[in-house]
Amino acid sequence: MKIVCPHCGISGKAADSLAGREVGCPKCGEKFIVSEAGLESDHEECTSKESAATTAGNGREEASADILVPVEHPDFTVSDILRESWQFSRDRRFALVCRVGTVLVGIVMVVIAWLTDSEDGPLIQIVESLGLPAIALIVCGFLLTVISMGLSGNAQAGLPYLSVRQRFGKRVGIKTCFRGFTARHFKALFITGIVKTLLIILGGLLFIFPGIYLSIAYMFALPLIIDRGLKPWQAMELSRLAVTKAWFRIFAIYIILTGLPALLSFLLFYQLLGGVWQQIGQLGRVAKMDDIVTILSANSSPLLLCILLIFALWLFMFPYIWAIYGVLYDKLFTASKGLRQEGIK
Repeated sequence: MKIVCPHCGISGKAADSLAGREVGCPKCGEKFIVSEAGLESDHEECTSKESAATTAGNGREEASADILVPVEHPDFTVSDILRESWQFSRDRRFALVCRVGTVLVGIVMVVIAWLTDSEDGPLIQIVESLGLPAIALIVCGFLLTVISMGLSGNAQAGLPYLSVRQRFGKRVGIKTCFRGFTARHFKALFITGIVKTLLIILGGLLFIFPGIYLSIAYMFALPLIIDRGLKPWQAMELSRLAVTKAWFRIFAIYIILTGLPALLSFLLFYQLLGGVWQQIGQLGRVAKMDDIVTILSANSSPLLLCILLIFALWLFMFPYIWAIYGVLYDKLFTASKGLRQEGIK
């Protein structure tokens, strides 16, 4: 008889004796009762195939039966992606979810960084209060840093997946921004966050360019895990293979989208800090922290205005920046059935 997993849609054959028994899906690992969810009679086979084809066409369901492979020759220009992303980001619901979700995810990441701070964070202070040896404190500090990398991966995964989901016509909401914390994908995203960050840091420390290359090449690793249920290394390699075919174009896109707002932000701060620095120089002596605090307090109104302008600038850009993920995902990957992903194990 033929069985179909109700969780990921993959089909296969099994002995008739399994009817009524609980089995585990070899693809997604979820369990189901054959008689209730997976049993199909022979005359239903055509209907199931049509249903699977419709599912694949309507938006690449999570962990669907088809295999995602890199497009051999991505056909797009930088201007094409920027134009499509602008049109994509004009959807009001998507733009609102992006802006609110990015702010909330940013708050979560700040909390994670605060809790896992290996020097002044509350967790390391608790460990220090136990009076443990110095070597134990070093190990705990290292573990907290690793945990921070992993949790950051979980936090960062939802926003690019939000864009991918929107691109293929599925409903999105604030919950989508936090999909990285669901039990189904938590472990894979946590491991990917650690491995990806370590490789990027290592590449940056050794030769600088490898770190820049990997930071772009692994940009789809996290959303691929949610969208396709891939394992960490599978997702990282699939992302790298696809992005490498158009790396310089994608790098140019992100220089434009993030570089220009960053430059404007720097210029705004420079105008303010230039005046602050001039006042510090007029003291005629080495400035102390109290002096700097006093000068900043005297310039609190322009400082607050500067921060608000920068925040408004990035708030405006958030939907546009995240829309790039959905558009590029559509351009770089294609679904195929019965194919193996070369080089991905």
